[in-house]
Amino acid sequence: MAEHRDGGLRPRPGRISPVAVAAGAWALWGTFGYGVLWESAPFGMNRRFVVSAAGILILLPVRIVLWGIHFVEEHVAGHPFSFVDNTWWIGVLAGVVGAAIGVLVVLTAGWGIRGLRKAR
Repeated sequence: MAEHRDGGLRPRPGRISPVAVAAGAWALWGTFGYGVLWESAPFGMNRRFVVSAAGILILLPVRIVLWGIHFVEEHVAGHPFSFVDNTWWIGVLAGVVGAAIGVLVVLTAGWGIRGLRKAR
């Protein structure tokens, strides 16, 4: 990474941005979580694991989407929704949430690193 005059980090020409890499990786993580929960991936997920601290962290993008759906059901619509055969959009949204988390992590780490460098 090269530091620009404005103090922001920009990728050098010919290099992939860490933000893009993080967004892509975490988007895959969110989509993977959806696949594990809905598409019967070959991982044994039971309710006890899904609601545990480890399960929440591992499935965080999907859990954020589910918490959002639950909030809308409870506080906006006033009734639960039925997603019997229409859950693909949850996977897409979990990927978007995962990408947003990845970007946030990389930007926060970059700000922290720059702050430490300036403190020296």
